[in-house]
Amino acid sequence: LTCAGHTRDDIRAILTDYRAEGVENILALGGDLPADGETESDYLFSMELVDDVREFGGFSVGVAAHPELHPRSPDRGTDRQHLANKLAAADFAITQSPNRSCRASCRSATWGRSRAWRT
Repeated sequence: LTCAGHTRDDIRAILTDYRAEGVENILALGGDLPADGETESDYLFSMELVDDVREFGGFSVGVAAHPELHPRSPDRGTDRQHLANKLAAADFAITQSPNRSCRASCRSATWGRSRAWRT
């Protein structure tokens, strides 16, 4: 489920339909903007969608875990903190790169998540 191109009312309607159909897991993604860059959305980041799905309730929530820097991240430290916050809010995470660098990044994010939980 992407937040790009959806309003909060859209998301509530989609989640209501998903619940009625027996869906149990939501992968909350930012999504790509259309080529022209124009879309109506109440969301800027996927964490806002995660929060709304959590508030709606009844779903296991997953997030994307970028093993390298997210394209919108200004630097590695900010990126790792953002990933740690996402992991702390999620039930599961999915990445596109199942390799050694991914395992190293996941270890780093797990360390970061532990640090985020202490703050």
